[in-house]
Amino acid sequence: PPVRAQAAELAPGAVARSDGFDTWEWRSTKAEKDSTQRAFTGDLNRILEMSDVLLEVLDARDPDGCRTRKVEEYVHARRPELHIVLVLNKIDLVPANVTAAWVRHLKADYPVVLFKSGTRLHRGGTVAHAKTRADEATNKQLTTGDCVGAEQLLQLLKSK
Repeated sequence: PPVRAQAAELAPGAVARSDGFDTWEWRSTKAEKDSTQRAFTGDLNRILEMSDVLLEVLDARDPDGCRTRKVEEYVHARRPELHIVLVLNKIDLVPANVTAAWVRHLKADYPVVLFKSGTRLHRGGTVAHAKTRADEATNKQLTTGDCVGAEQLLQLLKSK
């Protein structure tokens, strides 16, 4: 078919162009990269010095893909006493059995809190069902704009 032939012709050029994106060479010089890295490291150190807990918010659809292991390693090297908590957000977008499997996997490293952000406010400006634990939430609470898991997260932070 002609479509496959066109794709086959385009593939080598696309691969060659993508190599430039991976190396950052097209965007900045080594001096600029070094300067940016130093600035980031300085900012990170200042924030870590003021922190007791590091919340790492992970998307439940791809927790390992959005996890920053280099920052975790850096924190352990610089501030081993700092607590890291993994917050698995957007749990309403993933089947319960998949979420449970991720929790088992992630708990091997750090405490995990399930979370679904609230988008609906009630009278008085409070978020609906903010006290509902994610593992006790009903399907209705997971499919509406209600916040789920906030109370569990606050309790965990108080204990740290």
